[in-house]
Amino acid sequence: MKVALSGLSGVGSSSTARLVAAKLGLAMSNFTFRDLAKERGVSFESIQKQAAHDVSIDKELDRRLIKFGQDNPHCLIATDLACWLDQEKVYKTLELEKGIAYDYKIWLEAPLEVRAKRLYEREGGDPELVKVYENQRDHDNRERYLQLYGVDIFDQSGVDWVLTTTHYNLEQVADMIVERLQSLDLKA
Repeated sequence: MKVALSGLSGVGSSSTARLVAAKLGLAMSNFTFRDLAKERGVSFESIQKQAAHDVSIDKELDRRLIKFGQDNPHCLIATDLACWLDQEKVYKTLELEKGIAYDYKIWLEAPLEVRAKRLYEREGGDPELVKVYENQRDHDNRERYLQLYGVDIFDQSGVDWVLTTTHYNLEQVADMIVERLQSLDLKA
């Protein structure tokens, strides 16, 4: 089974992905700008700023994720763009012959206020500034993906399941996803 899990920052997609992958015994990749920044020995903010005018950042990240999906027959890929890495316009832009053939795509969502509160509780800072920053980040990411790939991450019409996480903890969200995936009896 190959599963994509996406959602905007603070929705719980990374933590949920780790739980789901562990429960189902799936290889998992959640390689993000934070990981790339760490590899390069720079701050997350500097990678974000560079990506705003340098498409090679997104392309490197997305090529790695696609390769991971191609190399692992049973996997879960979790990033903002994971649900769209199977689209021809994405892998053609990356100059790849093929993308990932997902069995199931999940989008996690929660209102900005909820996501900002979660991020504030995790990382600290000024709650109102966290909300403003995350809102801007969401829109910046959307614009980058639209310009680079023609993908609108605010449009989940191609996703199999949109799950609102507002009233659930991580364990409950992971359990719902595991139950759903097991009920589908997906085979590689």
